[in-house]
Amino acid sequence: MFTPYLLRPRDVHVCSEMLCQAFRRDQLWQALLQGIPAPQQRGRALFRTLLRYCLRYGTVVATSPLLEAVALTVPGSHTQVGLWQLVRSGGLYTSIKMGSVLRQRIGTLFSDVDAYRERYMAGQEYTYLEILGTQPHLWGQGHGGTLLRHLLERAAQRGHPLYLETETAQNVAFYAHFGFTVVTSWCLPEVHHPLWAMVKAPLPQKVIPR
Repeated sequence: MFTPYLLRPRDVHVCSEMLCQAFRRDQLWQALLQGIPAPQQRGRALFRTLLRYCLRYGTVVATSPLLEAVALTVPGSHTQVGLWQLVRSGGLYTSIKMGSVLRQRIGTLFSDVDAYRERYMAGQEYTYLEILGTQPHLWGQGHGGTLLRHLLERAAQRGHPLYLETETAQNVAFYAHFGFTVVTSWCLPEVHHPLWAMVKAPLPQKVIPR
């Protein structure tokens, strides 16, 4: 039986470096950081902000302490990040380190995406998958799938859908393999990059006979 490693605040720095490596070739990630001074530093600050936020309001799990793959989730009620939430999570300083250009770019690119998620999932309790990343030299070895199956089992136990956004057709096929369906898609402004929203309804609960 798989038991995930639950990340702690002390893991934030190492995990942020791992995620920078995991997404270094991601086209959307590259577009977010394009033309920004000190892009690696800004990207690292973004991941540290998300990690601290999810540690406070959701969960951050890995396949093991070696962090082969990492997943960040939050309840649907905490998908909107406000100033007070940043203060409470300890992510305010790293949010400032992201720089105003990156913060504004994220707001511009994802405002419609966030608004659609709020409308589509209105009135439902759900789990939002912020990030699923795997160390590049371990791609294709099943670490991401192991974490995703764990997240789906947890969501099923709670009776919650699992909702996410992803930016490549390859990722869409990966999530579809696990039963996710596409609910809508966008071409993000400015960077002209596609993005798909996907959801997986909770699995039916097993009936165990007496």
